[in-house]
Amino acid sequence: MLQCHFLAPWVSTFNSCIDNELSSDKNNTPFITFQLATVDNISGFPRNRTLVYRGWLFNNKSSNVITFATDKRMNKYQELLANDKFEAVFYFPHVRKQFRFRGRARLINDEYQPEIDLTAVQNGMHLMSHDNESIMTTNTNASIFEGKISQDDTTNTTTTTATNSPTSPIVCECKNNGTSTEIQKQPITSALLSPSIANDVYDDMSQISYIQPTKEEWNEEIKRQWSNLSKQMKKSYRKPTPKQPITDESAKL
Repeated sequence: MLQCHFLAPWVSTFNSCIDNELSSDKNNTPFITFQLATVDNISGFPRNRTLVYRGWLFNNKSSNVITFATDKRMNKYQELLANDKFEAVFYFPHVRKQFRFRGRARLINDEYQPEIDLTAVQNGMHLMSHDNESIMTTNTNASIFEGKISQDDTTNTTTTTATNSPTSPIVCECKNNGTSTEIQKQPITSALLSPSIANDVYDDMSQISYIQPTKEEWNEEIKRQWSNLSKQMKKSYRKPTPKQPITDESAKL
């Protein structure tokens, strides 16, 4: 499959850790959580919170993109509009491994979809060197990470710095509404291809016309992510704005 040619080196190990953690007899929850830190645009201090990992973008690990969902009214959404820099940490206690990502994020909703710059791929620069690794992510509003990735366990620690390569990190949050800023409109260099061609097989790679995901495909991904949320999670989007005083009216929501 075409997208598999751009599989980042960290993906297989990361995906294996996810599978092992979920299948562990000692795992009491049916999901994986991770920490996401953004920058408070008022105080300048980092803000950290726990999120639920929502799987791979387009349900394809070869996309190199991991996803999460968030409410547009949450602080992290506004913070990523003002400053797209982030750090994320996954720790898998049963296999004793940790993955740390940092970079820049992009939001995805019905008003905004990431602009993917495929120039490097089209120029034949899709093969990453052994020294470069990368990651990506998604959810009901989207974000894109580019930067440093480290994998730690109890026996060794390796840290690799990702460059602005076609497989650079991306984090996507998917949502049904939202806004965008100049930061969020900046193109991201990546090898993320349209699902319409991602699963195709080619004998001659030089004859391929590379296409980024279309608006329709982004919208379908948002719907897929939404349908995978629990009923309780969906109801939370109708609740009062976080951190606002509860009134008699809002208490009924």
